[in-house]
Amino acid sequence: MANTRTGGCTVVGVECLTGYVKADTNQITIINSTGDIVPYGILNTAGDSGSISSNTIDIDVDDTDYNHYGIYTSGGYGSINGNVIDMYNNDAKDLGIYLAGGYCTGRANMTYRCGTGITDAGASNDVLGLDG
Repeated sequence: MANTRTGGCTVVGVECLTGYVKADTNQITIINSTGDIVPYGILNTAGDSGSISSNTIDIDVDDTDYNHYGIYTSGGYGSINGNVIDMYNNDAKDLGIYLAGGYCTGRANMTYRCGTGITDAGASNDVLGLDG
């Protein structure tokens, strides 16, 4: 089922709030044509020691006032592997994977049309990806 949201809101595909994180094999599409929307394909704000893997995330938001996140995690000690993220607009605010926590590892992530494929704003992260 599709929901339409316009003007000044946050849209989250999968949200992980506490405990062990398991966000695997999801297909997330966030498309917007009007309004100021802050999209998160996967948002992990408190969970540690888990897996964010094999997800397909498509985010097409034209707004350039706010950041757009394929995967955002402030949790630590997680595994981020094999995700495919397409941000569509190649804008500087289109961030494929944003790491605010620490000690995350991962390989084989693919980012397409992102301003930045992987942003490491945390500590001791080792998450790799390829820009398509």
